[in-house]
Parts: sequence; structure tokens; C-alpha cells
Amino acid sequence: MKKKNYTLLFYFLFLLSMIGGLALRDAFHYSMMVGSGLGLIFLFCPAYSAEKNKKKLMN
Repeated sequence: MKKKNYTLLFYFLFLLSMIGGLALRDAFHYSMMVGSGLGLIFLFCPAYSAEKNKKKLMN
């Protein structure tokens, strides 16, 4: 079975959330904060996914 790696997808989502936060900063006041929060979540997802795959390979 093919192993799926979503690391690159999460990094692109991180970049898109940061760019979206910057692009919408004139639309509403907290757009950069929302974009940074989403970006932080998307940045932690690859680390969680890699750790999960590492544990699966050890068992």
C-alpha cells in the first residue's frame, strides 16, 4: 500500500493562510491574527503527522 505524505500540502496551506491574512488586512481588523493562528495550526500538522508515521513504522 502506498504511504501518503501530507507534509507539502500542510506547508502550502500554511503559506496560503499567511498570504490570506495579509491580503484581507484592510477588510477586517483581525485578519492577520486569524491568518497567523491558522498558519500555526497548519505548521504543527506536519510535525504531528511525521511523529505518527514514525511510531507506526516502529511497531
